[in-house]
Parts: sequence; C-alpha cells; structure tokens
Amino acid sequence: MRILFVCEFNMDRSPTAEYMFRNMARERGINIEIKSAGLYRPHQGRGEEMTKELGEWAERIYAMEFPQLEILNRDYNQLYEKMGLLGILGGYNFGDRQLEDALRPGLEKILEELHQNSAADQVPSSADLLE
Repeated sequence: MRILFVCEFNMDRSPTAEYMFRNMARERGINIEIKSAGLYRPHQGRGEEMTKELGEWAERIYAMEFPQLEILNRDYNQLYEKMGLLGILGGYNFGDRQLEDALRPGLEKILEELHQNSAADQVPSSADLLE
C-alpha cells in the first residue's frame, strides 16, 4: 500500500502525518510506503512538491483541508477516486503536540479502514474520516 499526505507547502502538516502514520503502521506490523507533498513549491528547498507522477505512485491521497482537496481534484482529476480528506486546518508547526493530537483520530481511522478493507481494497471516504 502506498499513501500520500498533501498540504500546502509540505512543511508542517503532511510531513507530520507521514512521520506519525509510518510509526503507527510499524507498531501494528503493517507494511506501508508513505510520502508527503505540498501543492506548491516548498520553502527553502525542503519537502516535495505534488506531481502527477507522485499522485500516480500513491494508492491513497489524503489532503489536509477541503480547499486542498478541491485543488487536487482540479489539477489531478484522474486521481479523484484515490482522494480523501483529513480536515486539519493550518497554523501548526512540524511535530507540534497539538498537530499530532489533531491528526491522530484521522490516521487511526485510515489504519482501521485499511485493515478492514484490505481484501476489498476500498478507500476510506472523507465523510468517514471526519465522523
């Protein structure tokens, strides 16, 4: 399984989600490849920018905010079936405890859904993640 987390500049939210999700999956013995990207060119050369190739690499793509999901849908419409929403607004720094607390329920939900639906290969919907 290949998961991609996307935020605005790949500076804070999506790299934190990538780091947390990798650790959470490892703790459960789940083999997952995880990357993060920003919709726009990262500041100071850090991070990775979203590309068509990166989107095609991913089996699941999770945006942090609804406007980012809309941009992904506009720019990469052919990948729409892979997309989901975590619903995490900006204003955090990488690794902030508050950011980790905000991300944890959605990341847990993704892990649960991946485990439950591994045979059916279904994507957790945005509505399911935001419950």
